[in-house]
Amino acid sequence: MIEIAQEPRIENDIQKKLQTLKDEVIKSKNTSSEVQESVEKPTIIERATWDDKWSQIKEQYLKKKLWETFTVEINGKTYTKTADILPYFDANLKYENLKDAYKRIIVHHSDTAAQGTAEQQAKIIRNLEIWDRGFNDVSYHFIIASDGTILEWRPLGRVWAHAGETKEANDAATKALPGGTPDIAKTTGDEYKKKLLSYVDAMKKDPDYGSVGICLVGNFESNSWPTAEQQAALTKLLNRLKWSYDIPSDNIIFHKEVKTKVVEASGLTLVSPVTVCPWKSFTETEFQTIKTTLDKDSDQAKKKSILLN
Repeated sequence: MIEIAQEPRIENDIQKKLQTLKDEVIKSKNTSSEVQESVEKPTIIERATWDDKWSQIKEQYLKKKLWETFTVEINGKTYTKTADILPYFDANLKYENLKDAYKRIIVHHSDTAAQGTAEQQAKIIRNLEIWDRGFNDVSYHFIIASDGTILEWRPLGRVWAHAGETKEANDAATKALPGGTPDIAKTTGDEYKKKLLSYVDAMKKDPDYGSVGICLVGNFESNSWPTAEQQAALTKLLNRLKWSYDIPSDNIIFHKEVKTKVVEASGLTLVSPVTVCPWKSFTETEFQTIKTTLDKDSDQAKKKSILLN
C-alpha cells in the first residue's frame, strides 16, 4: 500500500519555520538576487499555544493516509471526521516545495464581532467553522485579531478552503472519483496513487489551490474598519509571505476579487456564492495603499501568474 509520509511541517511550529525561511531561501536555486535578506519577522502565535483543541485537530494531519477518521470534541460534543484536507503534493506524492505551490494571497474578514482577547476571537471562529459549519479545521492559514495579534491556523502545507469552488474542479473531481473521496480510502497501491493524483489535478482548478488565506477578525460590512493594529500586522505578514514564497504584490487580492481576477480570468466558472468580502468598509483604495508599502517583487515572483492551472 502506498502511504503518505507524516507531514514534517506539522511538527515544526510556525515560529521556527519563519525563522529558518531566510536560510532556506538563500540555499534555494530559485532565489532571486533581488530578494531582501532583512524582511521583518512578524510575531505569530503558534497553534499549539492558543488552541486548546489542537492536540485533537492535528491528528488528521498526522495520518499516514488521507480519508482516515479522527475525532474532535467541541463544546462538549464529540465529532467524528474524515482527514481529507489536501496537502500540496508533487507528481510522486511527495510534499511539494511551497515556494512553487503558492501563487497568491487572499484576504478575508471573519464576519464575527471583534470581542475579547485574540485567543478568544480565534476560538469563536474555530468553533463556528468546526461545530456550526462542519469543517474539519479552520479555513484560513492565518488570523489577525483586532489588537493586531497574528495567530497560526491551518498548516501552510495544506490547501485552505474559503476562496470558492469552480464547476470545472468539481466536475474533474467527480470524474476522477465517481464514488466521492471515500473511493480513495478504499484503494491501495498503484490504484490509490492514481486516484489521489487525479484528485490533486482536479483541485488545481479550484481557487483555494495555491492561495494563502488570511482572515481579519471583524465585520467590515458596517461602519467598522480594520484597526490600525490589524493593518500594521497585515502589512508585516504580507511582506513576509511575499518574501518567503515569491508572491507578487499584484497577486494579493480580496476574497471578492477571486471571481473576476482568478476564476473567470482563467476561463473557469465560479459555482460558490458571489461575495463582497471583506465588505465595503475595507476598500480597495485602502488595500492598495497597504500593497504599495510592500517590498518589490523578486525575479521569481514576477514570473508567477495569478491564474489557475
